[in-house]
Amino acid sequence: MKIGDIIVKVTKKLGEMAIVHKTVLLNTMLCACRDEDPLIRTSALSNLAEIALVLHYKIGSIIYEMLLCIWSIIETDKAVECRRAAVMIITSLIKGLGKETLIELKESLLPIYRTLKSLYRDENEDSVVRLHAQLALEELNDVVKQFMFPELSMEKQIFVLDKPVDVFK
Repeated sequence: MKIGDIIVKVTKKLGEMAIVHKTVLLNTMLCACRDEDPLIRTSALSNLAEIALVLHYKIGSIIYEMLLCIWSIIETDKAVECRRAAVMIITSLIKGLGKETLIELKESLLPIYRTLKSLYRDENEDSVVRLHAQLALEELNDVVKQFMFPELSMEKQIFVLDKPVDVFK
């Protein structure tokens, strides 16, 4: 757990240069997500979200591996902390990707939505998992609303006779 925190701190210090090492960083955390200890899995999931945030969600094709890992944890993991962290990562990804969510996650969007919806509706599910699922669904709803109904600018420039000359050209 401490090594993961140190990796995240170093990644934050690297800033924009961390993108060069994104494959190694993300794969390291994905491998740690398969550990037997639930605390290590939870820590790895949390670190995965932090690294994705530092990389400004410019993850590339690794996002599908992340989603597969997250989905398998949500579906099969018995440790509630791991399930909480996995749903939190989905919320973080949707929020971080913003409008790009629909483009980046196009094939995975429907299964993500169905999983989140089933988690939210399941009365037997942990209350924190349900809360994280609700937050993720709200973020997804906001993204879809922004895509379907973009803000329209109600400004228009009117010129009387000729277009004014740009003095800076």
